[in-house]
Amino acid sequence: MTERRILVCEDCERVISGRVEEDGSIILPLAGNRCTCGGEKFDVVEPVGGPKTDAAPG
Repeated sequence: MTERRILVCEDCERVISGRVEEDGSIILPLAGNRCTCGGEKFDVVEPVGGPKTDAAPG
């Protein structure tokens, strides 16, 4: 199952919303699946309490 998560670029610390696949791969809504700075590695922000939500189906 794909989950929408908040991601932080390891290079420039830009915050991006993306999808994390079950295998840990990341799908970004950006060209080339990279940050605008060119970064390809992202930290996944873990939710703190509260209910889990996913605004977009699928």
